[in-house]
Amino acid sequence: MKKSIEESIAASPAPRITDYFSQGFNIVFKKPGFFVGFILIFFAINFGISLIPLGNYVFSFFFQPLLLVGCYVVADRINYQEDVEFSYFFDGFRNKMGNILLTNLLMVVILIVPMLLIFGGVFYAFGLSNLEALLMGRTPDYSTFSGLTGTSIALFIIGFIIFAYFGISYALALHMARFKDLSPWESLEASRKLIGKNFLSFFMFFILAFLVNLAGALLLLVGLLVTIPATYVALYIAFDDLVKAREEQDADDRIMDHFIVEQ
Repeated sequence: MKKSIEESIAASPAPRITDYFSQGFNIVFKKPGFFVGFILIFFAINFGISLIPLGNYVFSFFFQPLLLVGCYVVADRINYQEDVEFSYFFDGFRNKMGNILLTNLLMVVILIVPMLLIFGGVFYAFGLSNLEALLMGRTPDYSTFSGLTGTSIALFIIGFIIFAYFGISYALALHMARFKDLSPWESLEASRKLIGKNFLSFFMFFILAFLVNLAGALLLLVGLLVTIPATYVALYIAFDDLVKAREEQDADDRIMDHFIVEQ
């Protein structure tokens, strides 16, 4: 019988962070042209849509989650030694699109709260006019700068801690929505519970991801064409290692399948 997601989370092993990145690079190098092409398209869509009003929000809410899911699907097929075509990078636009988008939207709405605390701390210290000047490229009026107070620092720190916690905790939410077919809230909660079992390990995962992509950026930015998709694939590998992207059949199910095929 298939395990429930709760049972899979309870039985999940300890994360093996460095192994995930090693496997991530191995999968990318099995189809390097595919993954480089994907990340170039990812960047091109992002750049093109950012040229229109509110384009960055359209990309973040619509295109980004669907493209990321496509990358996970390609990684999944390579991981399970199945044939893969470039079109699978757009799987998110064909399968479970509504569920993926709603999961991403709910995640963003939740993350808005700590972001408001962070901006509140910055606003309290700089003032609205100075923030507007900074955003517009003008020189702020430092005579009105209130300085870092206990309130501004507290708002910033509390907002940052909450944002970091939920940002990391929801890292596998899209995986849950696509591969486990959970509802948006169930996807977020399953991701939070799974990562919460080993939060420090996943915190280290994202530190390592930052360092890997920093190294890619230092290689005249060309290295990012490999390190960015390898990071996404490593996150998929972590998901598959901990709760299995595909449920294995038990012995009885395999016997029944055998008889059905034989007949």
